[in-house]
Amino acid sequence: MASITEAIKGPSFKWTPRTQIAFEEVKGKLIKVPVSALPYFNKIFKVECDASGVGIGGILVQEGQPLAFFSEILCESK
Repeated sequence: MASITEAIKGPSFKWTPRTQIAFEEVKGKLIKVPVSALPYFNKIFKVECDASGVGIGGILVQEGQPLAFFSEILCESK
C-alpha cells in the first residue's frame, strides 16, 4: 500500500511496477469475500474503525477474523 501512496504524492503521478503489484494485492483483498465466522463471546473482540469528512466505517474482528462490517457515506444536508 505504501507504494500506492508514494505514487500520488508530490507534483507528478508515477505508476511503477511496484505500485502495480501493490494495487493488485489490494484489489485481490477487496474482491475476495472473507469466510464468515460466528463470534465466541468468551473471547476478546476488537473494533477497527476509520472516519473522514465524507464517510465512516468499522469492522468487528475476533482473533484476526472479520465478523461484522459497517460503512456509510455521510451527506451534508442543504
